[in-house]
Amino acid sequence: RFGSAPMDPLFKQTNIEPGGFSEYIKLSVLHVRHNVVPVPDHVPDLRALFMEPLACALRAMDRVPLAPGQSALVVGIGAIGMLFVPVLRDKSVTTIVSDVRPERIALAQAWGACAGMVPSAVGGIAGQDELPALCKQHSQGRGVDVVILTALNQNTFDMALAAVRDGGTILIFGGKPGTELKMDMWKVFLREINLITSYSATPDGLHRAMALLSRADYPLEKLVSHTFTIADANKGFELVYKGQASKVAIVP
Repeated sequence: RFGSAPMDPLFKQTNIEPGGFSEYIKLSVLHVRHNVVPVPDHVPDLRALFMEPLACALRAMDRVPLAPGQSALVVGIGAIGMLFVPVLRDKSVTTIVSDVRPERIALAQAWGACAGMVPSAVGGIAGQDELPALCKQHSQGRGVDVVILTALNQNTFDMALAAVRDGGTILIFGGKPGTELKMDMWKVFLREINLITSYSATPDGLHRAMALLSRADYPLEKLVSHTFTIADANKGFELVYKGQASKVAIVP
């Protein structure tokens, strides 16, 4: 009722038991009533598994409304960050992307991004100068209206500040425990930069996500790089841990 459903105490109390990797899970009546979404017959299983993360992206976009013709930069377009690309395309938003893997840049452009850039040096985001310059090139020199950070560290945050326009928004979508950032709050204040976070999805977002996944122009199954049976699941976890897989699916 205060506009932030995932912060509602009831939301946090209704977790599945014992967990997502269990052979069987227990769902509450509220889960069944609001969060169980039928998968249409024509939607592949490897696409349907993106319902929850896509719902998270939709909820993030609800928190940062973008109008047609505005611009956005997505930093980190792995299997999660890439979900924003078709969503932004549908909103007619000019989208720039950044990632360490060239093949991800190519896929993002195939799905609607107008431009992309790979870091120019190991260990840093492409230029604290280069990427902001690319953003200004596609935003009439202002900088993008929104920067979506799916990868959060000091380098990506500094780059976001350089790439966003005065009065624009930085959306923190991905983070890890213990992450600490340094920033000159005086400059953030003077430029009226909005810092927004978005955590989790909402029940209505799950239904909206499945409606999108039912469309042919949301072939998110292409983001799955590896599949393993439950017996070989440890191999999948190992690949992810080593950064050698973009998205692993555990299949029957």
